[in-house]
Amino acid sequence: MRKALPYILLIIAIITAGFSGIVQVSSQLRGGTIVIALISEPTAVAATSSWNGGFIAAQVFETLLRFDRNLNLVPYLAESFEINTAEGYYKFVLRPNVKFHDGKPLTPEDIKFTFEEIVPIYTSFGPLYFPNTTVSIIDNRTVIIKPGVFLPGAQLPLFADVSTTAIFPKHVLAGQDFLKSAFRTTKPIGTGPYKLTEWVKGQYLVLERNSEHWN
Repeated sequence: MRKALPYILLIIAIITAGFSGIVQVSSQLRGGTIVIALISEPTAVAATSSWNGGFIAAQVFETLLRFDRNLNLVPYLAESFEINTAEGYYKFVLRPNVKFHDGKPLTPEDIKFTFEEIVPIYTSFGPLYFPNTTVSIIDNRTVIIKPGVFLPGAQLPLFADVSTTAIFPKHVLAGQDFLKSAFRTTKPIGTGPYKLTEWVKGQYLVLERNSEHWN
């Protein structure tokens, strides 16, 4: 007798912009539900390079940059960015009025926390490409990110990689053991267009439209 594969359902309610925020469609309907079968249940959804976990992460979290439909790097959570090759750093001006799913605003402190406390330690590519990274806060919207090694050819695409540089909330994670936190597994809080609102282990996950999404 053939065994059934252990599928798990992902339910995305109240559809708006495309799944990952990469492709923007000029005219879309609001409302409705889509059900997607995942081949297996994610073990983590934050700072994970697994396909199933990464698929969820791309709906919940966002990065400073993204790729547009022509695969050009463009600002995302950042409104603008500069590369200083002489001094080996990246300057980002954050988009205003961005909120996390719990209603707290995105601040430069979240960028500093993410790139100093999470990216170099807990992500797949962070230890190699963002070791000893420091973040200087210039004002309430501007940060300078200076990696221990300056490799723009590799680092720039990673600023658009949700598995490596998704921006996490300091007010939620500061002082926690990241690897043991519920944030990493079942209770992620991001700035993305969808919120994870329910997870019944072994059965389904529910993502709902973020009605306060900046885009």
